[in-house]
Amino acid sequence: MPSEELLHRYPENTGKKIGDYEVFQTQLVTLSQFAEHGILENVSYGKYASQKPDAIIISRSPILRCMVIGEDKAVGKITSRNWKAIAKNLLITKLNTTKALLGYVTDQANTYWICGNREDIQLVVRENGKPMPTKIDFKDKSFVAELTDIIQNYDDESGEVKRPISVNPAQLARSMWQTIWRLKADRPEDCLATFVELFLYKFLNDLGLMTKNNIGQSVSLDYLLQLEKHHCYSYYWNTVRPYIKELFPQGADGYSIINGIVLQPSNRDHNFIFHTLLEKFVKFGSLKNTNPSFKTNLYESFLQESDTTTTFGQFFTPRKVVGAIHDMAQIENLTHGSTICDPACGVGGFLLEQMARDLASQWGAKGNTVKPIHNWRGIEIVPKTAILAKANALVHCGDILANQPARIKSFAKWLNEAFICKDQTSLGSLDDRSKEVYDVILTNPPFVVSGSADIGKLINSSPERKKYFSRKYSGVEGLFIQFIVQSLKKNGHAWILLPETFFLRTNDKVLRDWIFQECQVDLLALLPERTFFNTPKRVVIVHLKKRSCKLSEESLRNALLNEKVLLFALSEIGETRDARRFPIEESDLPDLVATYKLHSVGASIPASKKKAVIAVANDLKNSKSINIRHYWDKSVAQDLGLLGEDEDPIQAKKQLDIKMQRLRDALKKWEAVGSKALNPPPAQKFKTVFLGDEDLFGLSIGRRVLKKEIFQKQTGIPIFSANVRKPFGYSVNANAGNLFYGGTLWSIDSDFDCIGVSPGEVYTITDHCGQLEIKVDGIEPRYLASQIRQAGIDQGLSRDYRSSLKVMAEIEIELPIKKDGSYDYELMKTWADFQDRLEHTELELHRLMKDD
Repeated sequence: MPSEELLHRYPENTGKKIGDYEVFQTQLVTLSQFAEHGILENVSYGKYASQKPDAIIISRSPILRCMVIGEDKAVGKITSRNWKAIAKNLLITKLNTTKALLGYVTDQANTYWICGNREDIQLVVRENGKPMPTKIDFKDKSFVAELTDIIQNYDDESGEVKRPISVNPAQLARSMWQTIWRLKADRPEDCLATFVELFLYKFLNDLGLMTKNNIGQSVSLDYLLQLEKHHCYSYYWNTVRPYIKELFPQGADGYSIINGIVLQPSNRDHNFIFHTLLEKFVKFGSLKNTNPSFKTNLYESFLQESDTTTTFGQFFTPRKVVGAIHDMAQIENLTHGSTICDPACGVGGFLLEQMARDLASQWGAKGNTVKPIHNWRGIEIVPKTAILAKANALVHCGDILANQPARIKSFAKWLNEAFICKDQTSLGSLDDRSKEVYDVILTNPPFVVSGSADIGKLINSSPERKKYFSRKYSGVEGLFIQFIVQSLKKNGHAWILLPETFFLRTNDKVLRDWIFQECQVDLLALLPERTFFNTPKRVVIVHLKKRSCKLSEESLRNALLNEKVLLFALSEIGETRDARRFPIEESDLPDLVATYKLHSVGASIPASKKKAVIAVANDLKNSKSINIRHYWDKSVAQDLGLLGEDEDPIQAKKQLDIKMQRLRDALKKWEAVGSKALNPPPAQKFKTVFLGDEDLFGLSIGRRVLKKEIFQKQTGIPIFSANVRKPFGYSVNANAGNLFYGGTLWSIDSDFDCIGVSPGEVYTITDHCGQLEIKVDGIEPRYLASQIRQAGIDQGLSRDYRSSLKVMAEIEIELPIKKDGSYDYELMKTWADFQDRLEHTELELHRLMKDD
């Protein structure tokens, strides 16, 4: 007999959606009536057919199944004495009868979760020790998300809610990089920005946050993939992308979590490429519970693939080093509410390390509001990097938003407060001139000496700046040191990565003395050469603690005589110190952490630890130049690899061996893959064209750009001059590009060169650079550029024989055509891709040959 209550409350026999499940809350509906309405399996429930559950949760896919049954009691009716009897009745009469996974009994003050399919009562527990939810409220999105997580990760055999199994999309990232790189976006930051944007879209979709936008248009990945391929990216660009920016609006700095994707909606190929990239994501599977090691190495995975490791102008800290610093700083033991800063945050590695380790412990949730337990602040000067930092934070912390769109507003607000781009002046975060604000600073400031004079002029132009940065310095790191020390609270801690040269330079003696005066320094850990991607120099991990008060000269001298500094020399960091960063077993980082922990509590360091030396702070302060390596006996220093190649030829041989092995690996790779690649098919027919044909092409030259018009930082619209492959600066506005069919840039007043530019790409060109616009469909820009480049070289175009508009207009080239006379775009593209792969291999070979 049908149930009137079901017909009234759930007329279509569909329950309230909670994730992938449906919940029915009733009082009078029996098990047999649920079965009759197609809500439970249609079988005989025997003597328990008339049982009336208060709440049932079902799944319809892949088969109809009862997941949870709940028993509700009035407040105060469930106690520690009677709950077992109530739960036993639920188990026998309802759970085992329906084969439900689990059940609960609750009076909203006391709740007990029990396993289904048992002979006796067994409480459900979580593998991570977190308690099961007490308040049952299907209107509360936080509870619904938590319940969904419980069901999805419940192990019926053990009765435990397991920790989610993490996934690692590293191979996916490498595969996608190859596709993105072929778009001529070989700068690592451009490739990374594109991958991260698509990753975030898939990630948000997997979290259940991409359904419909505010006007009811579908923004789900499933819907996007159903569209015609040539409309796929256009729809994303016009509908989905704006919605993501609505969810995560730009902060006060003007930047959101996404910007700088290399794909162009006007490019006919990019729609197909976009569809292909999304298919790769779908094939991979869900991005929820992404492996922490992938999150922390996301930037490096792209940096490894590029030959332009120095173009970003940043020294991104290897994640293994970040992890060791966190271990020594013991961030997990900080008092809640601590203020933690990285004034040169890059993509946010230092600030997100703890999130990657244990996300749940770093956040608190109340209703639809989420808040971290500490006050995090990351400041960056380069907009692209700042955007990636915000995106990186979402990758690290997004799981707290799973199926809870109401939390996004709160999280997005934190995102914009925690990660800030300071690109209004060339001083960036330094222009805050903070004093006694932070409890902890973790940072890897830029190491730059060249250009310090220009920054010095900026400082001297303002009395406030001049007073704040009043100590003599050599490099930009000296300015950061002054900022760090002054912005630390009394007894605050700073962990800084500084170049070894800072301790060697006599010019920085005054600044070092000031550090010892203001702070207690207790660690100088010397990292091995090439720890960083783009510098062969050694770097030092420095820990300092700000003194609680100013000391007189005598008190300071007495303090320094009693203060001990741990000097530690590392030979390996657990990965190869080249662009590839393959993991290796040898790592001195765990030994550094263990030794520092002994030192920090005043324990003696075992004599067996040859990598460690204890120095007196006063001796270091009094040294005109602190050569950390000289604190070891030379024989020990040789064993530790501290001697330079000129001092120790053995080190020179080691470096040569490494270089030879790289070349052998590259040769093996080429013989296995590259040399066997099939040559593109030859063109059957060609058409001769002149670059001066105004029906096909448009030729133009840029304007003179003055130095004062160029930004003194890596941001804005790229400016191309005689070198058409590398920007020589950045401007606010573009004066060229945005070509419907794309085109080429050629060099003037230099060795002749020509490169293709994609449709929609924008840039500024000077009077030393020319632009060719393609006016008709069917001509591939990269192929065209290669033909122009060869023709120009054949004609001897150079600094002396300038590639003027008149000269360029007279150049003739041949382009492949089909039988019907139309341009063979696909053949041109095949040849351009083939040439790109060869050029990439040559660049990789060149990189392997370089010392750095």
